[in-house]
Amino acid sequence: NTVKRASIEGIFVEEEQAGLEEAKSNVIEIGPMQHTLSMEKLSGSYKEINQKLSDIEQSIEKKRQDLRWRKIALIPIWLFIFVMASALWIKYKELTGKGHKGE
Repeated sequence: NTVKRASIEGIFVEEEQAGLEEAKSNVIEIGPMQHTLSMEKLSGSYKEINQKLSDIEQSIEKKRQDLRWRKIALIPIWLFIFVMASALWIKYKELTGKGHKGE
């Protein structure tokens, strides 16, 4: 669910999707392993799957945080562009206004 939501948000999640598929495969492998009644094997597999899922969630959260910072970093850039465009517009109006007065 987290991977799907991140994908919808526009975050690239190819690595996380691959890790999720691997975790799903590991869950499927646990099924037959249950018949061995080996708690050590089951516990190890369970811990491995939980670690993979935790890593995926942390990776996505880091990507979300990076995306937030990039969006915040765009604010001063857009302000600079707006100020420069305004200054150029004012200068253009001054120059075109002076040209008409001299004719």
